Amino acid sequence: MSTTFILVRHGEPRYDELMVDNQYGIAWDFGRLTDAGIEQALERAKDPRFSDADLILSSPYTRSLETAAIIASKTGLSVRVETNLHEWSPDLTFNYRFGREKEDEIKAVMDEYFTHKGERPVDSKLQWESISNVRKRVMDVLNNYLSYQKVIVVCHGIVMNSVTEFNDKVPFCGVREIQI
Repeated sequence: MSTTFILVRHGEPRYDELMVDNQYGIAWDFGRLTDAGIEQALERAKDPRFSDADLILSSPYTRSLETAAIIASKTGLSVRVETNLHEWSPDLTFNYRFGREKEDEIKAVMDEYFTHKGERPVDSKLQWESISNVRKRVMDVLNNYLSYQKVIVVCHGIVMNSVTEFNDKVPFCGVREIQI
């Protein structure tokens, strides 16, 4: 028996409230959904593939939790938070303060990530998380749910790419399915 995992990217997030208070770096994980993001999640909650799902897993980030809560309110499914479904980490030292004034730094990280197809060169001065590391932590989570038939997983684009196709441009509330 295999398990179907329906991967859902979170709805459109907003960061304006955080930027007003000069909150960057990890504080961006607290960005909630825009009105459009809420509408995206409400629309996605109608997806007929969800009708026979067993439960919803969610990244701990606010944008994913809010999306998962909206889907749960329409499907009646329970939500479990899985820490290792968190977004890709652009700085494994957690010293970053990416934000408006640091756009060049985040651009350098993203350029290196995509240039090297998600695998950090040994000689890189940048300490970003490799796609293989993301894949391992995501698969470790999903493997704990193989006793279910169908599981909805609300997470992030790069998290989805780690188990589907590298650099697949998943739209907000976009869906990809995998079987394990």
